[in-house]
Amino acid sequence: MLLKYNISSRFFAEIGPQAGFLLSARKKVHATDYVVENPDDPHIDHPGDNIDIRSYYRSVDLSGVMGIGYLFTPNIGAVANYNLSILNTVTSHTGSARHSVIQIDFFYFLKRGNKH
Repeated sequence: MLLKYNISSRFFAEIGPQAGFLLSARKKVHATDYVVENPDDPHIDHPGDNIDIRSYYRSVDLSGVMGIGYLFTPNIGAVANYNLSILNTVTSHTGSARHSVIQIDFFYFLKRGNKH
């Protein structure tokens, strides 16, 4: 949910929190990833394997969002946002990771309400 502030009749700024939900996380093993001394070991990943790594990441991410937008017409506009994770997204105790995303959206209002 973002708080929107109209700078002018066409420009606006927005800020607020955003929740993200992890649906899937997979890793495909490539031949160049590493060399294994005993390739017949069943615990070793092999080239071509597609491994589920979802358990290494938190299933919910909370981000702070800020952005600026522009209305080209009363019904058409665009907004550019920057999202930065507030929480550590990995579950291991050996490191940390946070998402950092630049997002550009274009939108069209199907029907605008009357302004009173």
